[in-house]
Amino acid sequence: MSLKIKITTLLTFLVLFAFGQSSSVLKYVGIIKVKNSGSYFYQVNLEVKGNKISGVTITNAGNKNETTAALFGETKNNGKKISFRETKIIRTAIKDKQTAFCFVNAELVLRTKFGVEVLEGTFVGKDEKGNICAEGTIQLARKNVIVADSVDMSKLAKKLSDTLQKIQSDNSYVKPLSVNEVNKVFCGNNKKILVKFYDGNVIDGDRIEISYNGQVYRENYTLTEKGIYIEFNIEKGKENIIKVKTLNTGETGLNTVNIEIHISDKNIESYVLEAEAQKDIKIQLVN
Repeated sequence: MSLKIKITTLLTFLVLFAFGQSSSVLKYVGIIKVKNSGSYFYQVNLEVKGNKISGVTITNAGNKNETTAALFGETKNNGKKISFRETKIIRTAIKDKQTAFCFVNAELVLRTKFGVEVLEGTFVGKDEKGNICAEGTIQLARKNVIVADSVDMSKLAKKLSDTLQKIQSDNSYVKPLSVNEVNKVFCGNNKKILVKFYDGNVIDGDRIEISYNGQVYRENYTLTEKGIYIEFNIEKGKENIIKVKTLNTGETGLNTVNIEIHISDKNIESYVLEAEAQKDIKIQLVN
């Protein structure tokens, strides 16, 4: 991955998963986000043998700066976790001979978002001397389609972007929560609201504190798939704010909390928050 690569189209992640001619060769396409640099189209081709993986990565596939690097790594936790590192540049279309390449060392985990299985996680980049030269996140998604190697990747990116927008629209009931602002939820005329807190991704030990109007309801709760339900009273003259404090980041990255707010039996609003440790997320219940 070269940090000199420029890109104008930013995509959160692309929904594509392709099998090669051999069933052991997997092709993933997505986005690599480099802190303080930008987002880049990223393809990972993996050959799996037992718990060992090898293959290549392709940064900005299909454009003038396309770069292919060899990778080596392993799977853990029955395939739920994948770690790999880029080891060398195989070929590059970059003409500048002074370009310093930054090799990705990634730790990814299998999650489910909007009904789509995705691989996502963090990475650090290291130069040829082993010095850290970058950091950021990787998001790769899975879908049962077959893509020929001759496909124009720039056109494919546009099509995948449109597909992603449709998926997000169809699943708009799952709303991300802001860490920086108070998240207001309108609850009609209800005086009591039932709220569920759970981990909808990999169960990796995410811990939170839950308080409401200054009163602590759960001091050190470890999120589970089943989750917990808490009923909150909406009182006049009070802020009626649920505060969720992330106590750690679990074992696989950001602290992820799924929240369901039961407005009525037929109206359940779903939210998700992803944050680093020691962050306060505020949800205000409003009549």
